[in-house]
Amino acid sequence: MNTSPSTPQQTRAISARRKHLNLQDAPLSPALVDLTKPDVDGIVDRTDGTLHKDCLKADLILKIPAWPELQTEPDDYSTVQLQFTLTGAEDNYTAIGPTHRYDGPLEASDFPLLLPFPQASLPRNGKLWVRYELEDHRGELYDSTPLELICDSVAPWGDEPAPPLNTPPGVINDAYLTGNNGIELDIPDYVDRAAGDTYQVFYLKNWSEDDTDYENPSAVGPVPDNLKIKIPDTVVRPLGDGRFYIVYYLFDKAQNRSRIRLPATVDVVLTPEPAALLPPSVPQAETDGVVNLADAQVGVHVHILEYANHRPEDTIVVTWGSTPLMQEQVGSRGFPIRILVPSDILQDEYGTATGRKSTSISYQVLRGQAPYGPAQRDVDVDFSVVGPVRPNPDTDWPDPVNAKIFAPVITSHTGVVDQITTPDRGENASLTFDVFEGAVDGQVVDFYWNSTLLPYARWVVDQAPGTPKTVTVLWQTIQDGGDNLALPVYYTVRASEDPNDNAQQSITKHIKVEVVDKTPDDLEFLGINSRGWLSCASIWDPDDPTALPAIRIQVPPCHRLNVQPGATMTLTWEVYDQEVGGNLITTVTKTESVLLDAEQINNGFVWRVQPYEDHIRPIYDVAPSRGRAEVSYVIDTPSLISNTTANKISIADQGTGSSCDLNRP
Repeated sequence: MNTSPSTPQQTRAISARRKHLNLQDAPLSPALVDLTKPDVDGIVDRTDGTLHKDCLKADLILKIPAWPELQTEPDDYSTVQLQFTLTGAEDNYTAIGPTHRYDGPLEASDFPLLLPFPQASLPRNGKLWVRYELEDHRGELYDSTPLELICDSVAPWGDEPAPPLNTPPGVINDAYLTGNNGIELDIPDYVDRAAGDTYQVFYLKNWSEDDTDYENPSAVGPVPDNLKIKIPDTVVRPLGDGRFYIVYYLFDKAQNRSRIRLPATVDVVLTPEPAALLPPSVPQAETDGVVNLADAQVGVHVHILEYANHRPEDTIVVTWGSTPLMQEQVGSRGFPIRILVPSDILQDEYGTATGRKSTSISYQVLRGQAPYGPAQRDVDVDFSVVGPVRPNPDTDWPDPVNAKIFAPVITSHTGVVDQITTPDRGENASLTFDVFEGAVDGQVVDFYWNSTLLPYARWVVDQAPGTPKTVTVLWQTIQDGGDNLALPVYYTVRASEDPNDNAQQSITKHIKVEVVDKTPDDLEFLGINSRGWLSCASIWDPDDPTALPAIRIQVPPCHRLNVQPGATMTLTWEVYDQEVGGNLITTVTKTESVLLDAEQINNGFVWRVQPYEDHIRPIYDVAPSRGRAEVSYVIDTPSLISNTTANKISIADQGTGSSCDLNRP
């Protein structure tokens, strides 16, 4: 077989011959047999000729079958011309592509002939009828039976992404999954839905917004008439709890695939679900019935009480008023779980209210993203203040200091401003300030020296704003506050004497105080008898029957001297052989250093001179009838030296005729 497209000259000759014979308009010559229609690869449905979508991406190759009475002589030839129509009308066929010439001889093995149909002429979405016109070696013209095709390159939903699947309401729990054998879903109906459409659905633990070609579907099948599909429980259970993403593809018969817009989401909780949520607790409101400014200054916490079936991966979401707080995971901590309410949320939720404002406090438990609750309660909140109006915005809130409440002026007994020194020792001082704006009779002003309230100095406002007010600071206050190169002094104002009323605070004045006697307080012997002696009875502790025999010395508090935790106190015990004067009994001396903690600094402690055999009994050998015991101490930071405390001592025992009887009385 020799095949080639006809040359231009041949094509013109064929056309002229047809015109001459009036073949184009004349009825077709009867065929020896009907010509078999052409064929193509890629037809997915032979009942309607639907082509696979990929067939439309290149020239469509028509396969022309052998026709009867093939030419056998080398001089003979036949031509084949493809024709098509988009309407199916017999009179609407149009030639496409070149006329192909096939020189003889032709044999059955030469078939099928392969003729290209140009890709550019294929419809994007519609029907196509293709046939071929044969002019055989005798010059007879025959039209084949047409091949009816459906070209479809348009996916379900066209160029738009398919909307998400419709999911069941609420949480997918164990009961739902057991009752339905999976998760039931509804496919949104779409235009041009047809028999032969199929779906693939994917159940994903993670989802990316990037375009992704998903593989390994969780369920597949034909699109049902009722559009209901299911992800089997055998897919769902192994992945456990969490928020899962469901996406799907729709395919038409041509295997055009829909696009994905957004996933559907389902919250799955197959573990025992959170239950029995108790209302949240706000301890600061339970103490006095209100969350006030002082509470905000130390930090307001919501307490979440233990609930049933809690798990470490659960998340707590507290809402204060209408504002949700940052989520917190339960983790391994115990209940109640304390969740801090940020101060800006406290402030914003209170807003411009005056007095108490009822505020809703609630929380939900999230297992994955599945919410349980809320549990809720109302608390009263009051951040209102009296005195000068605070700035807006109040960026320092809940700091109580208001710059419009001016710092006080301290005047010493000798008339020095903001400084108290040795000449002022033992004398009172005065505190003066200009009455703040917004002052109203009945408001209460309290004063603080070194952060300590002075109850005796309280003033109930009875003067106009701008007038001077002076109160007295007692010497005892100055002494108790101790020396300090920058001792803080300030005052506060609130609406009444109700301790729950919020207070605004003045600017703090730092003053120089160098007036306090630095001599530490004296030690005290414990167990002195009615005659003033340290005796054998003194070695027994009446409050501790298990204590070993010892001389007990009461060490006083030293906080007034500004001693800080970690300072060292060195205590010394010495005994002389006479009540007055005499010689030191060196063998019984004891020196011990104590690293002071806050408890010892604030409240003092008892120092025990022991063991008895080392520091007490040997006194009898040198001074059997009487002697003198002395104790003293030194604090290293700052360097402070106490006075010596002395007392007469005798450890002679009339009952034993010797030293003390160590059988506890």
